[in-house]
Amino acid sequence: MNKKAIKTVDECCKPGFDKSLKGNDYDLIILGGGSAAFSSAIYAAERNLRVCVIENRIIGGTCLNRGCVPSKHFIEAARIFYEPLNNKYKGVGIKQTSIDIKTLVKEKNILLADLRQLKYYNVLQGYPRIKYIEGTGRFMSNSAVEIIPVDKSEKPYIITSEKFIIATGSKAKILDIPGIEATGFMTNTELMEIDFLPEVLLIQGTRALALEFAQMLRRFGSNVIMVGRSARIALNEEPEISRELENILRKEGVELLLNSVIKKLYAKKNKKYAEIETKDGVKVIRFDELLMATGVAGNSGGLNLDLAGVKTDRNGFVTVNDELKTSADNIYAAGDIIGNSFFVTTAAYEGKIAASNLLDATHLKTDYSAVAHTTFTDPELSSAGLTEEEALKAGIKYDKAVFPVSYIPKAQAIFKTEGLIKMIAAKDTGLVLGVHILAHNSSETIQQASVYLQNRYTLDDFGKEIGVYPTMAEGLKLCAQSFTRDVNKLSCCA
Repeated sequence: MNKKAIKTVDECCKPGFDKSLKGNDYDLIILGGGSAAFSSAIYAAERNLRVCVIENRIIGGTCLNRGCVPSKHFIEAARIFYEPLNNKYKGVGIKQTSIDIKTLVKEKNILLADLRQLKYYNVLQGYPRIKYIEGTGRFMSNSAVEIIPVDKSEKPYIITSEKFIIATGSKAKILDIPGIEATGFMTNTELMEIDFLPEVLLIQGTRALALEFAQMLRRFGSNVIMVGRSARIALNEEPEISRELENILRKEGVELLLNSVIKKLYAKKNKKYAEIETKDGVKVIRFDELLMATGVAGNSGGLNLDLAGVKTDRNGFVTVNDELKTSADNIYAAGDIIGNSFFVTTAAYEGKIAASNLLDATHLKTDYSAVAHTTFTDPELSSAGLTEEEALKAGIKYDKAVFPVSYIPKAQAIFKTEGLIKMIAAKDTGLVLGVHILAHNSSETIQQASVYLQNRYTLDDFGKEIGVYPTMAEGLKLCAQSFTRDVNKLSCCA
């Protein structure tokens, strides 16, 4: 397939395109080329509409190129490399030998190229009504977008439509720390292209991305120091679970400086230093690389949203209502750019809702109440539904149970006994409101829990489920039963 940028409006409208719709070039123009964008584009193309997708970086968006896929590739490599040091099987001898970061990066890039072809370029071949343009799109009005091609030898041009979807994603939020110009920093994007292992990696941040990279690099052999303002890691997760994960990371050798702030960075004699204000006073640390993992901001700069009448918040996220309509009636937005939920699954979900509401006036509303998410540490931290804090703020009377993973027979059989399951249920009805898991393979178990939540399962329903034995998912049933029964008195599959 020809992946070269399209040169002119006439060229992108051939073959099989006409320009009869009130003089506009397209029925729908989408800014962005990731999951939300393609979900919207496919929805429109299946209705035989003319669609244009504009991407100024690389097809596939954050998840495929800079987020979910490459990071999980490295996380699994780190687990395999680390496993010999944590082998609990007597009678099985395995040795840790060596790691080649350059080869890992090379193989990762081959994987991503294959997935871009399979999941995006092949999709374009299957939908000839979708035209993909490599370039930067920016609004000239609420009905016209100027395209600045990636190929600088090509001239900018304008395309028009009556309907638009903004799906330009997010970018790393960078803290303005004094001296950062002298020491430099990395985001996850640069770190996944690194060709050496830093002896000391300093990480600013203590949430999902920071946690994944901290454990990964520690297992590869780097000394890792995490710095966070809060008193605990994974601040958006249940406190019992975040404390348990903190203990696990500390046991693996990750240094955690909580209630701490990097006050100053500087370079001296080709070495980098950080002055960190901790609860015990100022600590000076020498480091090799700094990973900035402090969240994201909306990738809305340069879109000329004011010319289209589209409003953003102070972090650059596009403001939308619960139908994903922006402040301009003919422009909707989906994915990271709206700042609601930073998961590829919800981006695709939002993309379809935005397209449906914009093109078919279906007035669908977003619902994130049972959306599951996972932080891919080892063990994995997964969650769906309400946290205890959210239930408390909503004025809901609830019961809770915190269940040790070590009670799950499968966990004992495979020596994966670290972790907890926390479940929250309405006191009067037993309706399960939230499930939160720190356990081996919890990214799979939480899918099951999410379906249960969507179908309004009670604790009794959880406890009656007949599943496969032995599995880690049995923990859902056991945790639900622990509200009313002593699990020490339950036999297998009881």
